[in-house]
Amino acid sequence: MAEIEEKNQTEIINFIDKLKMIKKEEADKEAAQIIARVLPRISSDAVSEFTSTTVDIPSEDFKGKLIGREGRNINCFERTTGAEIIIDDTPLCVKVSCYEPEKRYLATETLKRLIKDGRINPHYIEKTYNDVSNSLDDMLSEKGKEALQMVNLPMMKPAIVRYIGQFFLRYSYGQNLRTHSIEVAKICEALATEMGLDPIMAKKAGMLHDIGKVIAATGESHTKIGADTLRKHAMHEIIVNAAESHHFDVPMTDTISWIVAAADAMSASRP
Repeated sequence: MAEIEEKNQTEIINFIDKLKMIKKEEADKEAAQIIARVLPRISSDAVSEFTSTTVDIPSEDFKGKLIGREGRNINCFERTTGAEIIIDDTPLCVKVSCYEPEKRYLATETLKRLIKDGRINPHYIEKTYNDVSNSLDDMLSEKGKEALQMVNLPMMKPAIVRYIGQFFLRYSYGQNLRTHSIEVAKICEALATEMGLDPIMAKKAGMLHDIGKVIAATGESHTKIGADTLRKHAMHEIIVNAAESHHFDVPMTDTISWIVAAADAMSASRP
């Protein structure tokens, strides 16, 4: 038996590998079926959490005011904002639903201002929406500056600050992208300090590692788009490589890139 085993060592290894591969494929198929069967049970909760915003109203009568005569107010609101108002039996609140976060934010802010003012008609809806739209850039810049102050980073170029501000409106794997980026920056700083590396560089790389998520269109790689954007704005090559390599798409050229990948995983995987 020992002699046969020795002679046929390669064939035995290949046979075992083949069996492993077959079993892995079967297990993957079964896992996909289990996940697919579970998805319908959780999909509505997961989607509603990130595609709709609840807005409080002062009284139930306000729902009629929102709809307007023959639905003219609600139709005008939805046509102007590109978001949908969901009015159901839930007391003292309505929902604003839209997949695009910026549109949903603009619609929500418009509705809040209309409720506060009390006047709702097609002309006033359009005027309020335009006012909110014009203030969006200022809001994003403020949110970007806030995020930099929270991690004690120096001010960056206005375009980069605005991108950081856009994190506020985005969600990724169940986390708000701004919260996630601030968290990653802080973890990067702690790890870099512990390892005797440049904590400011690590913090910047952590803050900007997901910048591609607010720029990339559907189907595009956020790591590549993010790296190209940072390169265009003359950011340090270490920061560019950290953004491009944190999902191991390209080789890591610096220790800080490994730190960013680790910090990103730590932040993303915790409850």
